[in-house]
Amino acid sequence: MRRFDPFEARPILAVAVSGGPDSLALAILAQDWARKREGGVLGLIVDHGLRAASAAEARQTKAWLRARQIRGIVLRLRPFAHDTGLQDRARRERYRVLENACRRLGVIHLLLGHHADDQIETIVMREARQSGVIGMAGMAVVRELTDVRILRPLLDFPRARLKALLVKNGQPWIDDPSNRDANFERVRVRAQLAGQTVPYITSSLARRGRESELSRAIAETVSISPYGHAEIDLDLFADLDLEQQCLLLSRVVTTIGGREYAQSEKGLRDHAEKCAKFERGETLTHGGCLVRARAPGTLSVFREWARIDGEQIGHRTGKWDRRFAIDGHRCHRPIVPLGSKGWSWLTKPDRDYLRRRSIPREAVLGWPVLPYGESQLGLPEIANVRLNVTLSGMKASFRPCTPLLSVPFDHRIVV
Repeated sequence: MRRFDPFEARPILAVAVSGGPDSLALAILAQDWARKREGGVLGLIVDHGLRAASAAEARQTKAWLRARQIRGIVLRLRPFAHDTGLQDRARRERYRVLENACRRLGVIHLLLGHHADDQIETIVMREARQSGVIGMAGMAVVRELTDVRILRPLLDFPRARLKALLVKNGQPWIDDPSNRDANFERVRVRAQLAGQTVPYITSSLARRGRESELSRAIAETVSISPYGHAEIDLDLFADLDLEQQCLLLSRVVTTIGGREYAQSEKGLRDHAEKCAKFERGETLTHGGCLVRARAPGTLSVFREWARIDGEQIGHRTGKWDRRFAIDGHRCHRPIVPLGSKGWSWLTKPDRDYLRRRSIPREAVLGWPVLPYGESQLGLPEIANVRLNVTLSGMKASFRPCTPLLSVPFDHRIVV
């Protein structure tokens, strides 16, 4: 847990507990750690509904936690189709309800029970998909989100160590039958890797320093604007090696595009090479973003407004387009991007005001607005920008679901 310091006084930790050995071991360890700091642990139990026994298993898990003086809260997934990609959809839905629960409870640390065996399996699966430098880094020890940070303190430890801990503490656990179902890729990979730990962690270990290098490069090279776009120093970007250029561009596009995860690396290498040689006025699009050399020595990255669907505030993230947190939205009218039509509705004084503030038109086109009729709109106040069409009491702040900087990856394995 030291790698996650500093913590607040009397920290409260949320632990995702499935009833399996990994998460139960994590709950026991987390409770011991928190008690020494006069803090506490909440067990978040997701009833996934994928099997008939899931509700009974959730109740059993809650009872086990109660016996250890850990408060358990059962969260239920919304029904969804059980077809191709079931495990991936279930995983995303679990994360959604866990993050929402932490936000509702005011808990900022969410611990997950992924361990060394999981990490190795993940790297092998991504290697089979030719995931490239981003995917091959494996799972992050820390993933910073807007309202909560996901911590994986057990990535150093193999599954056998965690089961031994439960046996020592007299704690039974639930064996999920899906962990033996060869229809799932991870189960097949697990069987393939039996007894072959070390060879498959070599590529991960070799990249331990790259994430730290990337964080330094981002800090030196990239600036984020409260208006929702990013600026990249083109000279510093061109000095990076191609792998770092790819990683940096992917991270910026993920943040500015409101993505939760980096997208496919298709075309990323070519786009990074082109960006490094951009002259003023040249543009390209990648991952839902527009990359443009607007000024000498500067690349600007904007959200592509035409790729934004009109929507209410997203139930999954509490944000519009997963980028802007909006306060004071009290009507049922959909929020849409300003776009080129909305830009034409702005008055000349408003456009002149934006120009004086050096706020790029491309950024404003992706701002959230409330349309009224054929030629009127209402705009939230954004970063103290108030126009003639600004709605009183409504504010928007740029808070993308994936921050630009994160804590470095760390893949030490304890056998």
